[in-house]
Amino acid sequence: KGQGSTVLVEFVDTNAETELVHAITVNETKKRITVLFRGSVTKTDFITDAKVAQTKLENPVKRLNEDCTDTINIHSGFHEYLFKKNCPNTGKPRYESILDSVHKLLEEHPGFDLYCTGHSLGAALCTYFGFHAAANDKTAALCKKPVRVISVASPYVGNVKFMVAFQALERLGRLQHLRIANAEDVVTLMPVLAPKPGMISPIFALFDGMANLYKHCGMKLLLKGTVKNEGDPIHTISYALDQSKDEAYAKEITSMFEDTKNLFSGIKLVFKNEAEKVVGYHGCGEYERRLMKCQDNLCNKTLDDLYKDKSIVGDILDEGYKPQVMTSAKERIARIGASETIKQSIFGKSETANAEEK
Repeated sequence: KGQGSTVLVEFVDTNAETELVHAITVNETKKRITVLFRGSVTKTDFITDAKVAQTKLENPVKRLNEDCTDTINIHSGFHEYLFKKNCPNTGKPRYESILDSVHKLLEEHPGFDLYCTGHSLGAALCTYFGFHAAANDKTAALCKKPVRVISVASPYVGNVKFMVAFQALERLGRLQHLRIANAEDVVTLMPVLAPKPGMISPIFALFDGMANLYKHCGMKLLLKGTVKNEGDPIHTISYALDQSKDEAYAKEITSMFEDTKNLFSGIKLVFKNEAEKVVGYHGCGEYERRLMKCQDNLCNKTLDDLYKDKSIVGDILDEGYKPQVMTSAKERIARIGASETIKQSIFGKSETANAEEK
């Protein structure tokens, strides 16, 4: 234990074949406490990933923001892993045990920040843990800065109501999230429901509601393996917007088209017996390689900088902002029909442009 070193203070792998594995480290120099979650390794891990059902839960952010819904929906496998009452000796949910350890460390290290991180399954778990930790009043009292989640290759965690609750915590300055995703990594586009009309055509998904079933949250750092034109950026940074403005909804639709294209590309590789490429896009080595390629552009940016950048987050994080999302097909159809901007994002040219050409 040397000055400035990262010290492992907790590592729990009890029943590692059937339960989550986590660790907690302390870095005295950076004044940072970090909770780490293991990614998919065991058969149980992969079964957990493969679940597509959601669990409806009481929204822990409702008491902090009346604009939030009473409930949120969370991927049932991730919720079970984190909240199953399986802690040795105490029988507590794993979440409570980890948070107790975090609170104790924050009390022992006043002024330290809290980080959560993980890859794949671990990325989903760190996102979900960070959300609940940030909603906890004791965490907020002990940790003066936002809980910071750094997730790598995360699948979807919750529905649009979860995203709105997540943003409420970001608005309160309790939570920040950097979600790192390789463009071709199909895991970041999962879970996939079948039948899902949106898999055939994203347009159908807009009408039947499937597109809103799962939503990512936080600040997305997209890493590209290749670019179409020389000089194009090899990474982009975006934020999970709501649907208050036509431009934001149009951007969501465009992103959905791109995600569907990437997902089909991954599926095509599997059928061509090139599954190793799909696995490679998801691997830590490929993520590290791409991050190193764009480190010069990223090293001078902090999460605080990104969250203050209006060109990225718009006005969603402004105090008093009222989130807007559409939860019914009727709302979506009416919105699309009334907006040239949205229709253009779906069909290409606007009706006005087509009329002029004729």
